Amino acid sequence: RAPSMGVCQPLLSHRIYRASFVLSAVLFVLLIMGGIIQSLQADHHLPDLNIGYQGHINVLLEQGDYERAIDQLRLAVKLDFITEWVPLNKLGNTLLALGDVSQAIAHYRQAIHVNPRYAEAHHNLGIAFGAADNLDMAIKHLRLAVVIDSNYVEAYNSLGLALQAQGHADEAIRQFRQAVAILPRDAESNYNLGQAL
Repeated sequence: RAPSMGVCQPLLSHRIYRASFVLSAVLFVLLIMGGIIQSLQADHHLPDLNIGYQGHINVLLEQGDYERAIDQLRLAVKLDFITEWVPLNKLGNTLLALGDVSQAIAHYRQAIHVNPRYAEAHHNLGIAFGAADNLDMAIKHLRLAVVIDSNYVEAYNSLGLALQAQGHADEAIRQFRQAVAILPRDAESNYNLGQAL
């Protein structure tokens, strides 16, 4: 038998009260975390993690201040609980540019562990494996990059070059053609296709 309205009303209001209490607690925790992050940012002079820090770090990289850029990126990874794969990827890029291939690979792998569908990190990991003369792993991650993002022209070019280096010219041509199909006026894609042909 269906319960009377008098029984349902207190049960419903109790559930609403519990839901609003849980929501209030979650909001309180988020506000506290926001305050902690702002405090850490102020202590370390780190700009807003979601937008500003990338520009700040880019300036450090352009100025050749790699040591401070790496420190800021490591801090960004610690502070950014939501999109930490972004600073991990950028840290990998910086280390790769400095020739520390093994550390770059470690950071790209960490970025992919956090976000397995991060095409840019797969692409960069493929480049790093190529720099380490591990073309099999390079091709594996470059293939993943174009599967995740089918319009990733740079990844098609990188995959084509890796395949060409392994002697798979026909397959390399297919990758370059795909890049040209996406961006017909891209000079690099057309050049790579012409060279492969």
